[in-house]
Amino acid sequence: MNEVYLSSAVLPVICGCGALTANEPFYHADRTVGFNVLIYVTEGCIYVTEEETDYELKAGDMLFLKSGVRHYGKHPCPRGTSWYYIHFKLSGQEGLPRFEFKRPPQYEPLEYSAPLPKFTGISEYSDTAQAIRALTARFADGDKMSGWLLNSELYALLSPLCFSGALSRPPSTADKAEEYLRAHCRESFSASLLERELHLSYKRLAAVFKVEKGVTMQRYHNRCRMEEAARLLRNTLMSVGEIAGELGFEDMLYFSRRFRAYYAQSPTAYRKSSLNPPIPDGI
Repeated sequence: MNEVYLSSAVLPVICGCGALTANEPFYHADRTVGFNVLIYVTEGCIYVTEEETDYELKAGDMLFLKSGVRHYGKHPCPRGTSWYYIHFKLSGQEGLPRFEFKRPPQYEPLEYSAPLPKFTGISEYSDTAQAIRALTARFADGDKMSGWLLNSELYALLSPLCFSGALSRPPSTADKAEEYLRAHCRESFSASLLERELHLSYKRLAAVFKVEKGVTMQRYHNRCRMEEAARLLRNTLMSVGEIAGELGFEDMLYFSRRFRAYYAQSPTAYRKSSLNPPIPDGI
């Protein structure tokens, strides 16, 4: 599965990081590089294939791509997609310094390794997301003292992820609502169904969701719906009318207006613009 392992005895070394937003549709670059890649998507969707495994990263998804393994894009990513990336090297690669623990000779050095989660979702308000944003800002700052701390900060960011499965908190009510809205993005928004599913009043659900996720449930549902519409336009031969019906819109013209309001172009124009998108630098 091309897992990326973090060592307890060697700091990761940052090669580069940043935040990007695509002004036009694009394909992920086809390449094999000598560093690992963390991708965290905040808007839109990125399609990337590592060897023969396909990944579809939507907003809130994070993926680790392994050094020395080919990755490329089979499908175009939509305009407006935004993401953070961190390029880094780990233990076992040439040129990395190793730390020796100064301990009594009767003890063996404490050295462990553990896999980072290959593909996972994180909230934009989580410690991990905040650490990614802070690290990117520090890297862009270019201050000498900041640069000295970057590798240790990356280690602090990555190490909890190795144990996230065992130590992660149970999903909150807002997390459950988010999962429900994603799973039902092909249906019209229904406050009564949400109440029935999550056993809370809609007023309470709406307040909790807005505080934790920073967006209303209706707006989040619309985002999921429009992203699903864009995916169907890119990857299927369904007509605009068929896609509208698939997503629960009885009126195709109303669907087209909603799509234009979200993507600033009609469904037909979006489909045409995604046929031969460019490949951006720096992904």
